[in-house]
Amino acid sequence: MDCKAISIKECKAGESLASVVIALGALFLELDRRRGLERFLSRELVERVIAGDLLRIAGERRTVTLLFADLRGSTTLAEQLAPEQVIAILNTYVGELARCVFGNDGMLDKFLGDGVMAIFGVLPDASCGAEPAARAALEMRRRIRQLNDDRRAHGHAALEFGVALHTGEVVLGAVGIAQRSDYTAIGDTVNTAARLEGQCKELGLDIVMSGHTASYLRRSEFNVVDLAAVSIRGRQQQVPLATLADRPAS
Repeated sequence: MDCKAISIKECKAGESLASVVIALGALFLELDRRRGLERFLSRELVERVIAGDLLRIAGERRTVTLLFADLRGSTTLAEQLAPEQVIAILNTYVGELARCVFGNDGMLDKFLGDGVMAIFGVLPDASCGAEPAARAALEMRRRIRQLNDDRRAHGHAALEFGVALHTGEVVLGAVGIAQRSDYTAIGDTVNTAARLEGQCKELGLDIVMSGHTASYLRRSEFNVVDLAAVSIRGRQQQVPLATLADRPAS
């Protein structure tokens, strides 16, 4: 056989192999990117980001709505049950909270032991994330009630929860190192939202939001009940509060 012909075949084979390697490399990068995004975004939002919706990892200022949800009674569970039982129960409850976040286009920032922190409005939203966050909070109320009804039916103690919503400007971006980073929100809005969550227990409510968040909600859709203003650590002025009541069954 002609050596030149062999050389051409080898060259074509090499080019074909190189093309396969490049294609596989691009595929693995795409899969890795998707897996990274799916850690804190629903699959629907991941598809939007992959398709070109802006999500600036380097950092940007954005007005968003923060949600902090926390379970009540988990400390008592830890004292009464085996560790495996405690973790199984918490995973069930916290898992429902996370699904409510994903189901309403929220970004799961992090798990907080027996609670979650989530961000709504990371991608453009006319209400700066307030309306989807409120829907998520109401869905959390429904799902936790269902879980508690089931636990009571089996003779077990129920776990209550509190969720706080606050809307304001934050800095969004990836914080960490190249090998491990988290996309998160930083700023006074985050601190205020976290401290508002404590008002749920103080007021005996399962949902508390700032007046700023309430101002973004359409009263035709949400049954907003205005509350008195309260003092929050770290803020000079009192924060007006509101809660969400269930709408009467039609």
